[in-house]
Amino acid sequence: MATLVQILGEPGTGKTYSMRNLAPKTTFYFNSDKKNMPFRGWKSKYCKENKNYIATSDIAMIGSILNKIDKEQNHIKVVVIDTLNSIMSDKEMAERKKKGFDKWMDLAGDVYDLYRYIASLREDLTVYCVAHTEDYVGKDGMGRQRLKTNGAKLTKLNLEGLTTYTLYSAMTKGVESTEYTFETQNNGYNTARSPEGVFEGFAIENDLEKVTKAIIDYEFGE
Repeated sequence: MATLVQILGEPGTGKTYSMRNLAPKTTFYFNSDKKNMPFRGWKSKYCKENKNYIATSDIAMIGSILNKIDKEQNHIKVVVIDTLNSIMSDKEMAERKKKGFDKWMDLAGDVYDLYRYIASLREDLTVYCVAHTEDYVGKDGMGRQRLKTNGAKLTKLNLEGLTTYTLYSAMTKGVESTEYTFETQNNGYNTARSPEGVFEGFAIENDLEKVTKAIIDYEFGE
């Protein structure tokens, strides 16, 4: 089965920027946000001509392309879906005239099925689902963060329980520069998680190429 990794964080904390060092020849990018990518030369690296890019939030089309990647494009090793929130929001708006509880069940079911389907893909694929976070208050009255979803049903389904890896993007502003990192473990206030020994430290560089290598070394290493 494929490895599903969640990349969660607030806007502007380096989630998409973390793609900058991935190899375009072995990466496919779903631009569900339909916005420019924040690193130099992205339009020449990810485009229709290279057959490694599509701007869509249509979950059926995403599933169809994933199936093709799984069955026919063995050279693709990394897939990025950026962001899950645009997929949810666009579907919600497309069905805004539909009344009743069914539209929320359809939305929840589609996203849940996408996560389940990703897990069924070939084992040498690493799929990154990028998404925003939301603040909420836990039972103990403390503020926390989690995956932002459209509708309470998706929250109850606990999408995050379907993956072993959830990394949180973070940024620290210095006097002359800003440091962008990924948090690899729960800090008591978010849902970050990864198996012990995959990454070196609580905070790592926000570089998906290095993250992918670390996961492959852990999953397939002796």
